[in-house]
Amino acid sequence: NGRVPLFIELRKIDAVSSVDLENVIRFTAFGADSFSEKTFSHFAEEGTFIFLLDGFDEVLKEKRTAFEQQIVELSRKYPKSGFIVSGRPDDRFDGWQGFSTLKSRPLRYGQFVDLIGKVPFDGVTRNNFLKIADEGFFNKHSSFLSNPLLSLMMLLTYRDNAEIPNRICTFYENCFATLFSQHDALKESFRREKCLDQLEFKRI
Repeated sequence: NGRVPLFIELRKIDAVSSVDLENVIRFTAFGADSFSEKTFSHFAEEGTFIFLLDGFDEVLKEKRTAFEQQIVELSRKYPKSGFIVSGRPDDRFDGWQGFSTLKSRPLRYGQFVDLIGKVPFDGVTRNNFLKIADEGFFNKHSSFLSNPLLSLMMLLTYRDNAEIPNRICTFYENCFATLFSQHDALKESFRREKCLDQLEFKRI
């Protein structure tokens, strides 16, 4: 409806020792000099913006409470603007007044095919993967492949192993190895806290 979406990756700003989230959003979206604080505030008060704050779970644990407070305060300051915060499930979200907690629905087979088709990936590998991951295969492993992230992990696993194993334990082991080693590595300057290595996780 004519609103302007402002997309902010929270993991890129949690390295700063002290963050004024409103100014960070303004600087990131418009540059420090091109949009004054007063002008930004005016448009935010009018409901011009939708603030898309991505990856709350990727903020350092010790800084999440401070980020949480600033996000909730901004939503109260600018009630006409929209606020969308993405992250892994976290009980703290249930306490955010004025926010609703939503969960994504599982992918259907057609959506799975669309997703794989849109990924910037080697065309031959992608096409060969889709030949194997037909509708029957998708239905057999729907608990896994209906999740967008895990679908992409399966594609990476197929690239690394040139096959999708029939044994379910091998199937999950390969996916976990790919997820463990590559998912966070694809995110520049981000390292998720891990308390188990691959061998310990497999043993558990």
